[in-house]
Amino acid sequence: MQDVTEIFQTYRLTLRQLWNDRFWGDAELRRDWSLERYVDLVKAPIFLALVLAKIEASSSSVPESLASWAWRFSVVPAVPDSTDGTLSADLTLLRARGSCWDSEGSIGRVRKSAVSLEYVDVFEWGNLGYRDHRYYRVLIVAAKDRPELAGSNALVEVNEVRVLFDDSGTTRRTAGPRMETFEIQTAPGRSGIIS
Repeated sequence: MQDVTEIFQTYRLTLRQLWNDRFWGDAELRRDWSLERYVDLVKAPIFLALVLAKIEASSSSVPESLASWAWRFSVVPAVPDSTDGTLSADLTLLRARGSCWDSEGSIGRVRKSAVSLEYVDVFEWGNLGYRDHRYYRVLIVAAKDRPELAGSNALVEVNEVRVLFDDSGTTRRTAGPRMETFEIQTAPGRSGIIS
């Protein structure tokens, strides 16, 4: 496993700056409810350039299709517990409601050894305000103490976790869907799919 936390931080901060300075920062654009869609259109190419290209340059087992990247990013609790020093992170369970997310409340602190999480996206509660992107939306692949949570989406603060890339190419996730599908223009008349 390769620690790619700093690469993900660069991606997160780039999206944050793009939104805050160029979209939300423009008073005229700020009133346009379709801004969210515009940002979604540029997320995939930015992810390709700032995350996948960096990993490809340093990995000997790069997948040939973009879709095969989806399961390869684990999010791992990284805050030492004040009582015994074990690594943990606070999770907030999410529930999809139409095209929005609702919080189902905090799951509490989960230990690194008791949960398996996969990266889905950066997350911000307010769609049209200032963004910090202080959360990662993750898929709970497994939870030892609460197996019913497998397949659920949750939030975790970015400063409480590390993001790891599975460069072995041998591990596959077992839970439900995780990343949205983005269609990007790769060349005139051709498109690529990230799912």
